[in-house]
Amino acid sequence: MITSPYKMKMRNIKTRVFLRFGFAPLVLGLIFFLPAGSFRFWEAWVYMSLLILQMFLVVLYFLKKNPALLERRMRTREKEREQNVLHAFFGLFMLAGFLLPGFDFRWQWSHIPVCLILAADAIVLFSYVIFFFVMKKNSYLSRTVEVDEGQMRIIAFLTDYAVVDRIIHHLKLTFVAERPPPPQVAFQELLMAEEAGSEYFS
Repeated sequence: MITSPYKMKMRNIKTRVFLRFGFAPLVLGLIFFLPAGSFRFWEAWVYMSLLILQMFLVVLYFLKKNPALLERRMRTREKEREQNVLHAFFGLFMLAGFLLPGFDFRWQWSHIPVCLILAADAIVLFSYVIFFFVMKKNSYLSRTVEVDEGQMRIIAFLTDYAVVDRIIHHLKLTFVAERPPPPQVAFQELLMAEEAGSEYFS
């Protein structure tokens, strides 16, 4: 039985996703509980539950709706050496931020009220919700610096002066008039804009 290239690519993406995110609970557990020296670190359990739950839901959603976005998000290696150095530096900085609470729990360096801890968890959850909608709107969101050929075509089309002038002219007609221009006028404007930028999509 011959498998289509699309199915093979999807199978490859799913395998990479499950391998990467499947080990996330284990890795997070080691990062939080080894420095803490105890499983009674309830703040870590709450944070991990929020993190893993939203990660699981987001991955399931984009596997169904936009697997190409997940593939982009799994690319971590930059083309430029300087960018890889920056990634490594911020990765170590983030790792230190995850390790510090465990040492704080073990040595009791600070005593933070429970209400502040829960408020911080709520902010984290809210920020991930915002991030989800950002990914949903921007299919080209990537971890690395890259420009897709389709993006360049759209940018070239929209930055063409003739197209921009016609769009502005159409908007002026819409806002100056007491009511929007007749459908045939709007349709004619859009056709002219399309003809002016068609060379970029040929």
